[in-house]
Amino acid sequence: MAPDCPNTNEQALIREARNGHTEPFNTLVQGHQDRLFNAVYRMVGNYDDAADIVQETFLRAFRGVRGFRGDSSFYTWIFSIAVNAVISERRRRTVPTISAGNPSPDPEDREHANPIYPPDSSSEPTSLVQQRETRRRVQQAIQSLDDDSRTVVVLRDIDSCDYEQIAEILGVPVGTVKSRLHRARLQLREKLADLISP
Repeated sequence: MAPDCPNTNEQALIREARNGHTEPFNTLVQGHQDRLFNAVYRMVGNYDDAADIVQETFLRAFRGVRGFRGDSSFYTWIFSIAVNAVISERRRRTVPTISAGNPSPDPEDREHANPIYPPDSSSEPTSLVQQRETRRRVQQAIQSLDDDSRTVVVLRDIDSCDYEQIAEILGVPVGTVKSRLHRARLQLREKLADLISP
């Protein structure tokens, strides 16, 4: 992913949104809502909860856009709001957001080329069933991580953010991001050893 520098068009939209215009803000939202939803879904493991959190994120962003200086991209800024909303929601709940027997539907329904997703081998019906089961297992494993570990895995291995973006979103040094990611990947490999072993 390219360095997190807002482009000229985005900067213009942000300036207009900061002046109270709703249409430029809506344009910014439309450009990022699918990506944000997919990442939030991976963090909470439940379609309806993800939709609620994304809606709340955009409401908070609209209320706070006047305070956004535009030093980073709109996506990085809004994702930091979403991460805080996810963590607050998970801490508020006393029950898991995903169950082993009835996971929420996968909004992307595709594999990701990263260290925690085994590669596809064919498109036969039996293989498709196995792929769905693999995605379910991976999602459960991600959900079992602590908030810090789960967030860096989603941001790096699913959302493809670079280390600097993740550091800015989370408000931590790059070295902390790397150590959290290393620890999280080790935990996931242990949990999913039977899937990724040859």
